[in-house]
Amino acid sequence: MNDTRYTAIAALREEFPKANKGTVSMALHTNDYGVKFCTRAQEIYDAVTQQKPRRPHRVKPIRLQCRLTESTAQRVKQALERNGIASMQTFLESLVLAWLAQSESAAGGDDTDSAYRKNNLASNSTAKEAELSSVQNVPLP
Repeated sequence: MNDTRYTAIAALREEFPKANKGTVSMALHTNDYGVKFCTRAQEIYDAVTQQKPRRPHRVKPIRLQCRLTESTAQRVKQALERNGIASMQTFLESLVLAWLAQSESAAGGDDTDSAYRKNNLASNSTAKEAELSSVQNVPLP
């Protein structure tokens, strides 16, 4: 891999004279450093290293998140286990969809079940997950 990386650095330097081992390493570890190749540099690097261009592999690529205290997180995990909910993803998705359906129905929009189906076209939902999508079953803050 190192030999290929040095070949890639040499190829990059033809168009980007300031390219070096450090900048290439940072661009390869974008999550750690926040440095990304520009489109042309990525094309050069991929051509030299024979890597296919990266593309998103997720059906649902958008992430929403929050932070909880350790005690609150433990209480949430225990409640999910008690209620037989398979994952945090399932719970949060059903909570968001229920809230959206409630706010849309107040404005004359979609109902929860159709919103749930729209968001889960290729989902392997269980009866428990479908049950969670109902506004009446998910208490909202």
